[in-house]
Amino acid sequence: MLRKVMGENPVKNASDVPKANAALRLLIYGLAGAAIYMFMRQVFPQPPPSSVLQPPLDPHGSVLLTINLRILKIINSWYVIFPWFLANVYLAASRRGRLDARLYAFLAGYTLPFITFHWILRWF
Repeated sequence: MLRKVMGENPVKNASDVPKANAALRLLIYGLAGAAIYMFMRQVFPQPPPSSVLQPPLDPHGSVLLTINLRILKIINSWYVIFPWFLANVYLAASRRGRLDARLYAFLAGYTLPFITFHWILRWF
């Protein structure tokens, strides 16, 4: 009441409150994506990588299957995942007030553990 009499506004900037809530929600969606990645990694463990000298498939096997495996190997490489992560972070931050920002935050959170594990395992 005293602030109202003195002419001070108790709320500094009303538009800052929804922006903070939106940023917190996006952080929660990102953490949910990271948690789902970790859960999926525990439920469906990845097999150990095969030797470089060992061919991935039978040399007389299907050419389409071999091409498909090469494409998947490229998509799952570090050089594709990191720009994908940066693009999702940018889209989530730039579209903070829109509903599709949640999807971008979730996808960024989902790819973050992959990047973290890549850096951790690279040094050990």
